[in-house]
Amino acid sequence: MAADRDGTRAVNPVRGVHRLAVLTAAATLLLLFMGGLVTSTGSGLAVPDWPLSFGRFFPPMVGGVLFVVVVLSVVAMAAVAGRSHWGDGHPERPALLALALLILQITLGGVTVWSRRAVLATTTHLVVGAALLATSLTLTLRASRFIGWHGVGRAPTGLGRRAFS
Repeated sequence: MAADRDGTRAVNPVRGVHRLAVLTAAATLLLLFMGGLVTSTGSGLAVPDWPLSFGRFFPPMVGGVLFVVVVLSVVAMAAVAGRSHWGDGHPERPALLALALLILQITLGGVTVWSRRAVLATTTHLVVGAALLATSLTLTLRASRFIGWHGVGRAPTGLGRRAFS
């Protein structure tokens, strides 16, 4: 981003949304992986007193830490996206959708534990987690268009077709 008249760099809120969306997508993917691991090993109800963890607020396990990272990144992403203006990009829509999906996901997590992993609750919990991942990836791709990131699959400028033949 170009410098302002006084020589300082201008703050680009889209870059902040992009970074938060990447963090959210990565943490959500890891959390989905952890959830699948916990389910496949049969240890899904190892913590019996949700939303606490053995009487403490902060869970001492990796999944709990990832959960906190996802919650904080989604809330921050929604806050930053709500304050940025991209013209027709509308970053607040997927960011607010991610926030709504997060609230639904937390609720479904509780229902899953309280119902002793009923099939409908568990399946819905998985589907909403995947939707949260898809929403954060969508916001990542939308924001990447506004910060000048073009992905890793593009050829360097000037090489043309001859470089790959």
